[in-house]
Parts: sequence; structure tokens; C-alpha cells
Amino acid sequence: MAPAFAEIGHKPASFFNCLEKHANEFVKSATEQAIANLCWSLVTLGLASENKALLLALWKPAIETDASKFTSEALQQLVQVEVHARASGVELPPAPPGLKKRMIQAAKLQTNTGSRFEDEYSALLGEAGFKHERQVQFLEGDNSNFLAIDFACKERMIAVECDGKYHYLMELKKRAKPNHGRENGPTTAKRRLMERMGWKIVNIDYKDAIRLDGALKEVVAKAGGARESKKLYLRERLKQAGVTP
Repeated sequence: MAPAFAEIGHKPASFFNCLEKHANEFVKSATEQAIANLCWSLVTLGLASENKALLLALWKPAIETDASKFTSEALQQLVQVEVHARASGVELPPAPPGLKKRMIQAAKLQTNTGSRFEDEYSALLGEAGFKHERQVQFLEGDNSNFLAIDFACKERMIAVECDGKYHYLMELKKRAKPNHGRENGPTTAKRRLMERMGWKIVNIDYKDAIRLDGALKEVVAKAGGARESKKLYLRERLKQAGVTP
């Protein structure tokens, strides 16, 4: 249940407060994956400080567990727990060397891969005058590949994120096709982490890209102005965020 709350960005205080009161009972009956799920849910929802006692009560048995018992997914979650907790000002006891090594190895397995959407808009940003690198690590070390920034100018600490469909929650409307609505919990958590570290973020919504492509069909057919129009859109998005190319 907790991961579902984290995915949709819902923070039921009574649920987590109740778990905090009965943390010991939960740990005794929970699997390693369930403990990792709950730790991840807390930090994804930004509750590391608010429910610090619960997080610490879960983290201690987690890092005392035989590292071989964790799945890759659980190990990746533990990496994120460390990062988000630290950014929230919560110091967790360090994981032992054996577990830490497996966490890093698992994190490296989950990497972001570029899409045609990202390929196109990286080229457009370059043409619009925004110098950047792709898949940029914003955390120290190389143990968080899956938290990389799509496009970034590291010197200016400006990040541009291409928000594809997987960044949003799907809303089912009566007598209508599914609609991608507000962003999901992990996307919100990543942005919160980056902002705490001093990054300025510009988001490119895939829905804007689709609308722009549709609106430009007639223009393209008549005069071929699509590329310049898209660059104009990107310059405007940068300007709205207070960023100059």
C-alpha cells in the first residue's frame, strides 16, 4: 500500500503515524522487500523528517540484513533512501561495506536511456543556444545513474528534464480515453531533491511537444517552419524559468 501512496504522491498521515507506533511489530513480520518499499515510500513522499522515527526503525534492520537477501529493486530503493534522507537533513547509520557494494552495483544496472523525444529536443536546445550535456549525474559518485538529469549545464546548475508519459499519473475519465494528468510521486521527489541541492529546473512536457507537432502540421506543409517554431518554444520555456541560453 505504501508504494502506491508514494506513486500517486498521497500522504495519509494517519497511516504512517500508525506504522510508526507499531514499527517493531511490522519489522518482525515484514519481508526485506516490504521494508525497502516502506523506506522508499517515506523518502519519496518527503516524509523523512516528519516520520524520522519510523524511517530509522526500518533502516536499522534493513542494513543489518544479509545483503544477498535483497532483490536488485530493493537495493536500488535503499540507494534512493540514503540520498533523499541526506537531502532532508536526516542522517542514517551507514550501510556496511558488503551491502553498500551491492547497492552501488544494483544502482548502476538501472540507467536512463534516451528516446527520440530526448534526441530531438537535445538538438533543438543546442541550436537555441543552450549548451548542455546529456544524462548528467548531479550526485557525488556514480552510484545513482538512474537519477541522472536529461540535459544539464553543470557550471550554471541548470537542468532541463524531458517529461515523457511515465512521469505522469494516468487518469481514467468517464466515456473518454485515459489521460495523463499530474506528475507522479517519484518525479516530484527527484525535482524536490534537485532543488534542495541548488539546481534550477526547466521541464519540457511531452504533451506540449505533441500539441506543438499538431499545430505545426499545416505550417510544415506550406513553408517548413517547424524547427524554428520549436526552438522558439524552448527559448520561451527557458525564459519562463529565468534562464538565458
